[in-house]
Amino acid sequence: MQTTVSSMILFEGMPALNGKQLATDFGWRWPDLPPAKGLVKSEHDVAFSMGAATVGLGSMPVQVPSHHFETRTVSQALWPTAPAGLVLHQSHLAVTVTADAPIKPLMTLLTQITTSTIVASKGSMGVFWESTPLLISSENFLRYSKLLPSSPVELWVDINVGPGRDGRQTGYTTGLATFGVREIEAVDVEESPDQLRARIRHLADQLLITQTDPTDGAVVGQLRNSSITAQAAPSLLGRTGDRTRLVYDGSGAEDRSSARSNQLA
Repeated sequence: MQTTVSSMILFEGMPALNGKQLATDFGWRWPDLPPAKGLVKSEHDVAFSMGAATVGLGSMPVQVPSHHFETRTVSQALWPTAPAGLVLHQSHLAVTVTADAPIKPLMTLLTQITTSTIVASKGSMGVFWESTPLLISSENFLRYSKLLPSSPVELWVDINVGPGRDGRQTGYTTGLATFGVREIEAVDVEESPDQLRARIRHLADQLLITQTDPTDGAVVGQLRNSSITAQAAPSLLGRTGDRTRLVYDGSGAEDRSSARSNQLA
């Protein structure tokens, strides 16, 4: 079955894509990519094939439609000035990748194409990554895409960490479901924000590698000589579907209604 994944690159003016620089960047930055073939150009669009995938670059002389940001919570952690960017941007370039292929190779190719398009364009401000969704500054997109061929977790998964009850921390992910695995959730745990974020990121990275949910009771970490295990369970934060909950020394039995009252914004 054909699957399409997409991103949108925001520009302050009109996109100015240098085709020769784009081809050069493909060859230099991603030497293992198949060559682009079957180039088709029109006034605002470019399409070509890469192996079994079809790639499209469509220049839109308008702002990204506001409904993308009105119906879902869009993380701005990697683009703190995104609100100003949304006001100032005048156009966007839609990047699409379509193929009958597993989701991870598709998302990898989309990340590669988006990266090279930013490099080969003038005036890009940031990227709207639709699947999570995330708003990412161009600088941060280029920074984290360097993690390829490892999974660029920051570009694919939003990790939200904040205060829970009694000085504890709560964290959760958005974006793992795109890859066919459960989102991660840790509620009211005794770790620092940085420790919890690092722990969730490490587990998210492992799940992106295996693309398999951990079994119930599987040990996924250690804290002060105690094991942290995974448990498939409904969200304690009122989110849809089962989560991979991190259970710290018997914390899986905590009161759900109390946890929901302290959920992150």
